[in-house]
Amino acid sequence: MNKKETYIHYLNDTINQLIELAEEAKSNTKNEFDEGIVHGYYGAILRVLNQLEAFNIKEDLDLKIQEYIPEDLLSCENS
Repeated sequence: MNKKETYIHYLNDTINQLIELAEEAKSNTKNEFDEGIVHGYYGAILRVLNQLEAFNIKEDLDLKIQEYIPEDLLSCENS
């Protein structure tokens, strides 16, 4: 495995973990503190996805990541 492949695997794993944690936090939101945690995940995921686009590497990642919409974390309904 070359370095680029290693980096892509790392990014896929890390971003997928962040998305899973964010969605779990959203589904367990009970108060304003919990909402703040979800907003923190939203901010982190949004920035990472923006950087992926800026560096033209988003298309190298899993389709789930390419199509992920961070704003869905901010919807009023718990998933």
